[in-house]
Amino acid sequence: MHDEIDFSKVERIAPRNDSWDKVCSRLDAMELARESKKADKFIRFPVYKAIPIAASIALVAITVIMVAIAHTDNAGTENIDIGELASWIDNLGNDNSDFEELDEYGSISYLIR
Repeated sequence: MHDEIDFSKVERIAPRNDSWDKVCSRLDAMELARESKKADKFIRFPVYKAIPIAASIALVAITVIMVAIAHTDNAGTENIDIGELASWIDNLGNDNSDFEELDEYGSISYLIR
C-alpha cells in the first residue's frame, strides 16, 4: 500500500551556536525601544482619536453659542440712555410703578431668567 518513510536516515537540522544570543538581543532591543517610546509620550492621541474629540468639542461649543444667542433678548435695552437708567436706579423704591417701568424694557424678565 503506502511506502513508509524512514526518518532515521534524515539529517537533523541544528541551530547555529549564536542564534539564541541574537534572538535575545533583538528582544531586548525591542523592549528598550518600547520603553523609550513610552517615556517620550506625554499625552499623544493618534489622529483617528483626535478628530472625533475635536468634532465633539466643536459641536458642544456651537450648541452653547446657539443657546446663548437664542436666550438673549436685548431688544428693549438698546434704546435706554445711561442717564435715564441711573436716575431710575436712584429713584428705585419711591414709586409702585417702578417694576412696570422696568418691565417695559424687558430687564426684569431678563434678570429672572
